[in-house]
Amino acid sequence: MTLELSHFTAAVLFSVFASVVFGITQRSTSRDQIRYGLYCFALFVGEYFWPGGDVDPATLKNSFWLLAQTFAVHDDRGDSIV
Repeated sequence: MTLELSHFTAAVLFSVFASVVFGITQRSTSRDQIRYGLYCFALFVGEYFWPGGDVDPATLKNSFWLLAQTFAVHDDRGDSIV
C-alpha cells in the first residue's frame, strides 16, 4: 500500500501540523492558540498560491548579498574572513 500525495495536499498537511505546533508553543490561552494557529495556517496556504510574488533574480541576488554581509566575520581591518 502506497500513499501518493499531490504537492498541494502535502503543503496543506504540512500547514496543518506546523500551525498546530506554532499555536500551541507561541500562545498561552486556548482561544489565542486557536486564533494564532488559524492565522498561521492562512499564511502557509496563502503563500502556496503566491510563492514570492514579484521577486526577480536581481532582488534575490541583492538579498543574499545582504544576508552574507550581515553574518560575515570581519577582521580588524574590516575585510571579510568568511
